[in-house]
Amino acid sequence: MAVQAAKRQLDRIRLEQIERQKTDEREKQLKAMSEKQREIRQKQAEEIAKEALEDYQNGRFKEAEEKFHKSVELNPNETSYYFRFGVTLYRNEKFNESLVILKLTPEAPDILLEKKYYMALCHMRLNELDLALSYLKEVGQVKDSPLAPSALFYQGIILYGKEDYESAKLPFEQVIDTSSDPKLDQQAEEYLDRIVILVQQKKAMAKKIFVNERRGRR
Repeated sequence: MAVQAAKRQLDRIRLEQIERQKTDEREKQLKAMSEKQREIRQKQAEEIAKEALEDYQNGRFKEAEEKFHKSVELNPNETSYYFRFGVTLYRNEKFNESLVILKLTPEAPDILLEKKYYMALCHMRLNELDLALSYLKEVGQVKDSPLAPSALFYQGIILYGKEDYESAKLPFEQVIDTSSDPKLDQQAEEYLDRIVILVQQKKAMAKKIFVNERRGRR
């Protein structure tokens, strides 16, 4: 797993370098145009991005990806296209590529939290759990964000998977305190119930081992 994670990281560095070079070239081309040409190009990008957003909202993620990519090529100065492109790549399960595009998206205040949320989900799907946790913790701390309950829930899931049951309890409890989604609340409660059982089982097993060790020394 460590070797695979390192390879993915190298792939991301390479992809990021390539994408930055492409972006620089696109920006140079845009600057070299007349004001009228730029206006036409930007208008085309805007129209294609609107079509892409409609495709995205209707679950046509493959079509949305192609159109967001085109809008980025036409107008590299519009940062919202990069963000939407990155999220669409996530929907199409292109997690490494999504991370590259999301990283290149400027950290505008209106999308910063959502950007970190999707970066966390990408790392989670790639089984890069420590990186996922770091982003999820940031998002989960912003209590007035609608993304916070989901971020807290995924924190709990990761910690539960690591068998760190005591640490997993807090984010699940915070989900119940902050979420307005009954389904999410129910799932968090189910995990808390499982944690109680698993902690009891671990304690019982530890006690049994201790008793057997004492008997063995007699």
